[in-house]
Amino acid sequence: MNFKISLYILLVVVVFLAGGYFGSKFFQNNLLDFAYDSILKNYDGQVDSSSLKKSALEGMLKSLSDPNGVYADKDDYAKFNQTEEIYKIETKNLGQGIIFIRLDQFPLNLIDQIKNIPEIKSGQIKGIIIDLRNNLGGDFETSVLLADEFLKDGIIVKEEIKGYPAKTYTADSKGGLVDLSLVIIQGKETSSAAEIFSAAIKENNRGKIVGEKSYGKGTEGQWFKLSDNSAIHFQVGKWFTPNGNWLNKKGLEPDINIFDEAKTSVDEVVQKAFEVINKVN
Repeated sequence: MNFKISLYILLVVVVFLAGGYFGSKFFQNNLLDFAYDSILKNYDGQVDSSSLKKSALEGMLKSLSDPNGVYADKDDYAKFNQTEEIYKIETKNLGQGIIFIRLDQFPLNLIDQIKNIPEIKSGQIKGIIIDLRNNLGGDFETSVLLADEFLKDGIIVKEEIKGYPAKTYTADSKGGLVDLSLVIIQGKETSSAAEIFSAAIKENNRGKIVGEKSYGKGTEGQWFKLSDNSAIHFQVGKWFTPNGNWLNKKGLEPDINIFDEAKTSVDEVVQKAFEVINKVN
């Protein structure tokens, strides 16, 4: 009898503890849902359910040590993707076999756009000036692919993403622009994917950097689409230059430091880049 009683008591204790454990887990996993439902049902005032969800998501992102964490509702996220699809690069023939390309971002179709520039397709140019001023970045893979177009060999970038082994991206010597001279223009706003490209070119001694020190964003972010087609974006890892430098909050120094004088009608930085690339040729 005593054995049966002891066994019964033990079973009660086990069930109680298990219920408490799983109950606490259940509460934790549904904490936000519980708070959301409580506000909707009991708040004595008007409640906008969309604003409530947005505030909760933005609050979570603000709690991270990531200044670039952002929430986009489904309309803003759709506009963001649409902008990526319709972005067109700006080009200009500067003469003497040099073309100028202004890149404000790194969209997914960038490589195809560059390959389809008439002067490049015809093979009638000697060099390219790429202007990355005001370029805040874009697609990581696209920046790697663009560097690969110009490099015969060498490391492009090193990447460390949480939950994955560290990865090193290298040039495969199949790039179509390896024989062209290259000068990159950068400014103090140039960041992220744009810095990946600039650093790969500079540290592989492939071209010259003209302009100002870049912004310094050595982190890599990712969009996560939610069930209502909205999305959140936050840091998932870091990237390092070919020489192992982390540019975060440091930036990349140019080879030639110069900025555009606002009072003049000419762009002194483009002039200097044109002068530099012609010396190479």
